[in-house]
Amino acid sequence: MLQRLSMRLALWMVLVTIVLQFVHAVYRLSTDVPLAKEAGLAEIEKVVTSLQPAISEALYQYNERDSHELLKTFAVYPLVQAVWLLDDEAGGVSHWARSHSSGSGVWQQRKWSLFYQGQVIGHLKMTLDYHWLIVEAKRRVWGQIWFSSLMGLISLMLLYWVVQHQVTRPIRALANVMKQINTNDLSQEDLNVLNEVKTWGEVETLKLSLHDILVKLSQNLLDKKNTMQFLQKFNENLEENVLQRTRELSSAKNKAEQASRGKTDFLANMTHELRTPLNSIMGFSSILQTQDLPAKCQLPVTRIQQSGAHLLALINDIIDFSDMDDNELKIQIFSLYDVITTAHHGFIEQASVKGIEVITRVDDSARMCGDPIRLGVVLRHLIDNALKFSEQGQVNISCDALVTGEVIITVMDTGVGIDIEDINKLNQAFVQAESGLNRRQQGVGLGLAIVERICKKWGAELSFSNVSPHGTKVTIVLPSLSTRQEL
Repeated sequence: MLQRLSMRLALWMVLVTIVLQFVHAVYRLSTDVPLAKEAGLAEIEKVVTSLQPAISEALYQYNERDSHELLKTFAVYPLVQAVWLLDDEAGGVSHWARSHSSGSGVWQQRKWSLFYQGQVIGHLKMTLDYHWLIVEAKRRVWGQIWFSSLMGLISLMLLYWVVQHQVTRPIRALANVMKQINTNDLSQEDLNVLNEVKTWGEVETLKLSLHDILVKLSQNLLDKKNTMQFLQKFNENLEENVLQRTRELSSAKNKAEQASRGKTDFLANMTHELRTPLNSIMGFSSILQTQDLPAKCQLPVTRIQQSGAHLLALINDIIDFSDMDDNELKIQIFSLYDVITTAHHGFIEQASVKGIEVITRVDDSARMCGDPIRLGVVLRHLIDNALKFSEQGQVNISCDALVTGEVIITVMDTGVGIDIEDINKLNQAFVQAESGLNRRQQGVGLGLAIVERICKKWGAELSFSNVSPHGTKVTIVLPSLSTRQEL
């Protein structure tokens, strides 16, 4: 295993060296070749600059022999393939061309203006071929790459030999010793065999660590034997104790569930029983309000009607709250327009008394699949809160259907607003925004708790936000439920 590991390590080192040399070659070719071209062009520029006065003088005198001799000066530069000396009318005065060209097509033409006494008298036109320059640059690069590759391979061979002698062989010897040791029954002889292995440097540290591990393992084996004896005695009665405890917990859980169901049933029955005589009281008080009563009797009858309505609302809240524990959503296809307008009509009188305008925006053809009764309960509590905490202005109720099948219902008022940080607290049962005997609004604090429970059972998203300059916006995103889906 260690031999294969060292071979893989060596192969990886060779592969990494090859990749690095390849990257080095790409880098050198991408930089040295352009640099060589720039250096060759700079040299030509320098020669042209030095010869420009003489060439300008020969051109000014139309001396073809001197011009030709000056142009032949560029023959010593392999980069230059041809040179033309042109007058100011682009007429040829003299030219020189190399008899043999590389034919590589890597050509470039350069043009310099010639001046005499500050005036342009012609041009020097030159054709450059970078082929031999590029070949020479590549040859130098590849020579350096091959040399560095050879040095790298020699270094890798030396490194491989050092690793084999200093690391791989000692580790292989340690591995063979560890294979022969019986870890279930360690003895001092095993430790002595381990100490006889010759190691250096970090491998020596590894050997000492293995020695310490074996010593601790021997001690742990002894402790394990003692622990196993203890556990064996303890496990004899453990299974029976676990079963007994499980039966006790199951019995306690059943009792708690029965007690919870009993409290819920008692609360539901009591609220229904309270609502029956309360409806009678409110019915008779409504009849009395239609009668021609003395002035001193009208106010008590009105107070009876108002108190009865308030108590009926509280009882309805308690019924809605307890009804969420056990009853499931009754899923059907229903009209959103009917549910929203019905909830709206239930608060027309309350809104009219406070002078608040309730605006409803919903498409009369909008439909969805869900529980219309529970949606009506949600809307009733949201509209009631909007009117309760608004002294003036308006309450807007809007309904929009999305292409995904979801429905967004928004209730926005112009009231006092809500503290967003207290939303989690207000969603709890029997918690109100104002507490104490001096609170301005009455109730038991079940409205938002009921809304939050229905939304959770529906799988809807409930969010609150404040509206500038004042007011609260409640947004509910309702998914359309399948008639086969059970919640």
